[in-house]
Amino acid sequence: QEKKNHNNEEFYSEKRRTMRALYCLISILLICVVKAQQAPPFLSNIFGDNMVLQRDKNVSIWGWSVANDVVTVAISENKYSSPVDSNGKWTVVIPPTPSSIQAVEISITSQLSDQSMTVHNVLFGDVYFCGGQSNMQFTVNSVFNASEALANAGNYPNIRIFTVGQGTASNSPQEYLDTIEQPWSVPSPGTLGDGATAFTYFSAVCWFFGVEIQQRYPNLPLGLISSNWGGTQVQAWSSAEALAACPQPSSSSSHVNTNSLASSPEVYGDEKIGQIKQEAGMNGILYNAMTYPYFGIALTGFLWYQAEANVGQTELYKCLFPAMISDWRASFGQGDVPFLFVQLAPYTTDGPLPFPYSLPDMRLAQTTGLMLPNVGMASAIDLGDTGSPFTDIHPRNKQTVSARLALLADKYVYKTNPVNWQGPIYVASSVSSDYPNVEILVNFINTADGLVFQEASCPFNATECAWWEVGLTDGTWHNATAAIASGSVAVTITVDLSSTATNNNVKASVQVAGLRYLYANWPVATLYNSAGLPASPF
Repeated sequence: QEKKNHNNEEFYSEKRRTMRALYCLISILLICVVKAQQAPPFLSNIFGDNMVLQRDKNVSIWGWSVANDVVTVAISENKYSSPVDSNGKWTVVIPPTPSSIQAVEISITSQLSDQSMTVHNVLFGDVYFCGGQSNMQFTVNSVFNASEALANAGNYPNIRIFTVGQGTASNSPQEYLDTIEQPWSVPSPGTLGDGATAFTYFSAVCWFFGVEIQQRYPNLPLGLISSNWGGTQVQAWSSAEALAACPQPSSSSSHVNTNSLASSPEVYGDEKIGQIKQEAGMNGILYNAMTYPYFGIALTGFLWYQAEANVGQTELYKCLFPAMISDWRASFGQGDVPFLFVQLAPYTTDGPLPFPYSLPDMRLAQTTGLMLPNVGMASAIDLGDTGSPFTDIHPRNKQTVSARLALLADKYVYKTNPVNWQGPIYVASSVSSDYPNVEILVNFINTADGLVFQEASCPFNATECAWWEVGLTDGTWHNATAAIASGSVAVTITVDLSSTATNNNVKASVQVAGLRYLYANWPVATLYNSAGLPASPF
């Protein structure tokens, strides 16, 4: 009898587990059905209370209503109306409005439906779209001096923040956001992420950029939209058209799986997020779900911090990064608005790299974006963080990154003609003495009041680091010594290789073939301009 009771208990226990699993499956199916049948919102959910709309441009706001309806948007005494189109969408265009720290209310009414709403506490100012992967997603609550940054959040009521949720990715363009991590909010310690899980809200790079701009222009409201996803490749943020313009690598050419999910369900909800994070780089899925819903808004510019997940795909990135920039600009319909991005910081802990020099090659591949107009690059080459608890691929000094992005905004957005807006950039070199007693003169632009050296050292084995190197026609590279040349706009590179030349025939046949600076996973930056901005790798 005791054995029989024990067997019955096991049977009913198993039955209960089966029923719970069945209920969970039914719940998931119901959620999917609800998503599929959910009516689009009367007002697109990219808008809302506390938002900032772009100043000095035609501003479109939109939503969905019943057939033959006419929707009216009222701001103060001004009213603007729009009929609903054949797809059920209405779009109202608000004429250019100057910036103001005086908040307004926007009422939206429908002629045929009972839908109406009022959007409160709206400002007009500059709107920035902040995208990328985990270093853009990296939150304020995780940076150096996070407590101070969070405590000061309330000092910037004219900055408004919005974080797109990571609950959905899609193989087809989505008209509105499926998930929102944080709706439009006024900054406070809580809305900035105090007590929140790391990498949820709010983006540190995006926030500190806004603070820099707000300190320059305290009466200019700023709207900061954070739309990013850690571990994702540029392919995930690119349209089918941009992807078609660039040959795709085979899956063996990268350490990240780039297989398409064409055979999978069209829209992925929360239950697929873990898989999506593991299969980062799926073509277009975040372009469709996290970027496409914004097409049509007026904005000032873009901030971008991404490329780690594409290490090993240098040639693809050279093509796809500028293709993505051009495609986003065309899709947003804002012309060549400034696109400001971050060149990757030093790191070593992303696992085995596909090729020995794939990370430094990726930093160089990022510079292809500079071929386009109004594109600026902020270097993080000297901001490595060996002590980061989030691994050194996630350095905690986002304040300096943002400050350098703000310098780019001075030039490309606010056109204040800054003298010191970027670090030294290599332009030319000449060999004044060849092998074996090599001497090379290297010229730079963006030297401010002159080039300077700063002390820095390699925190690892020297093979992980790099400074100045001279390459020879025999395929070897050799560390070199650098000195500021006369005029402080050039550097003289010297290296004595006499000991490597065993006979006169070798001396005659070997010549200088190349020069490189900071070509390593963990480059040791020593060259700066007088404004304290580092020279970029070359």
